[in-house]
Parts: sequence; C-alpha cells; structure tokens
Amino acid sequence: MTEVYIIEGEELKSGDTEPDLVVKLRKDNANVFDLSGTPTVSFYMKEVDEDDLTVDDDTSGNVSIEDASTGKVSYSWQSGDTDIAGTYFFEFAVDDGETRTFPNNGYGEIRIQEALQ
Repeated sequence: MTEVYIIEGEELKSGDTEPDLVVKLRKDNANVFDLSGTPTVSFYMKEVDEDDLTVDDDTSGNVSIEDASTGKVSYSWQSGDTDIAGTYFFEFAVDDGETRTFPNNGYGEIRIQEALQ
C-alpha cells in the first residue's frame, strides 16, 4: 500500500500560489519511500466530479524532490492551478523503471476556498 502524508499546501484560497504542496510519499505501514535515483515524479490533480486534469506536471516542470531519502516532494502551484474554488483530488506517480502511484487507494485531497477579493 502507498500513501501520501501532506506536510503543507492542502488548503488554499482561489488564486493562491503559496504555500507549495509539500508531501512525503510513504509505503508499507508509513515507511518512507526512498526516491534516490528516481528519474521522474509526476503530479496529477483534478476537480472532484470532473474528468479533465487541472494539473499534469512532472520533475521536468514544477515537481521537485526535496529530500530523496525521506520521500519528500513538492509541487509549486502555477498561475491558473487554483483559480476555481472547489475540492480537488491529487496523486503523485513515481517512475523508476516501475510505476507506483501515491496513494494507490483513493486520492489525496486539496480544498480551494473562494477568496474574498
């Protein structure tokens, strides 16, 4: 089993690009997933009940491996990513010769509230 432990960035106001979404990727009863030598980590996000992805990005774009040995990765929000208030599902995919999805049961969840401005 794989899971995502959210450190920060799961609650935003519409239009916000900070804080980044920072998570730890874990497997097998909360053990960290070591990303050392991992060539690609991708981030996918879509609004609940929608089919189209809002975000489809990887480590050649706005996904960063912050600490490979602890499985810590981040996604830097881009202009347009958080413009529409709502609840969003997300997942990370790691491709190191094998593809693993985090979490592999359900999704991570982000809430974007409507900004007053």
